[in-house]
Amino acid sequence: MAQNQETLARGTLLLDGKYEVEALIGQGASGQVYRVRHRGLRGLRALKVVGQHMAGVGEERLKEYRERLMQEFRLAELAKSPRLIQVYDVQEDPAGQTLYAEMELAEGGSVADLLRREGRVSVDRALDLLRDAAEGLAAIPRAGIVHRAVSPANLLLMADGRLKVSDLGLAQWDGAPDRFGDTRWGSAGQPHPGTPGYRSPEHDRPGPLHPTADVYGLGCVAFQLLTGQPWDKVQHRVQGTRPVVLR
Repeated sequence: MAQNQETLARGTLLLDGKYEVEALIGQGASGQVYRVRHRGLRGLRALKVVGQHMAGVGEERLKEYRERLMQEFRLAELAKSPRLIQVYDVQEDPAGQTLYAEMELAEGGSVADLLRREGRVSVDRALDLLRDAAEGLAAIPRAGIVHRAVSPANLLLMADGRLKVSDLGLAQWDGAPDRFGDTRWGSAGQPHPGTPGYRSPEHDRPGPLHPTADVYGLGCVAFQLLTGQPWDKVQHRVQGTRPVVLR
């Protein structure tokens, strides 16, 4: 997580006073996420802010982030599921140097936050979370989409404890331009994008991914929820061991 970027103070007004900043709720290599109040609708939103001035962004990467945010906006609308985080709007400042994505607010943080706090969860809680995640992921193949980046950080918790799937910015979808590996392996022969530790073996093979790649990612999340340990750390210790036959 990048921690050296300047953050916006509480009460800051953005986009001609449309949003009022309440708090910074997330910060990383791809920008900052704030809890904001939509002053016209009088509701709370999450606002993702990506600026050309931010560390690791710059002019060229800002163009890529613009495409990714627009893709997330289009795909969330295309898939239409109550278990997907909605992206309401993508805007930019008049100078074209800062992007703003208005999104549904997940007050409970992410499953990654939950695991950091608790280590692991009960079987019943894990099943509830996985059921919600599976419902969200089941909606996207019907729209020709593969998420490709299923991980605890992209599974968000709402105020009522229910879970929603987020971040379709790196998804593979039918008809997308061949950009950062969107539809195929990529013209430069690069592997599919994804989250280390949750990427399926198919991520490193040529050709489009099948939705089963997302099932693999969710399986890794399930293992971690139940054991408190990331699957990729454990699998290296069990490879090569003799199978146990239960009688």
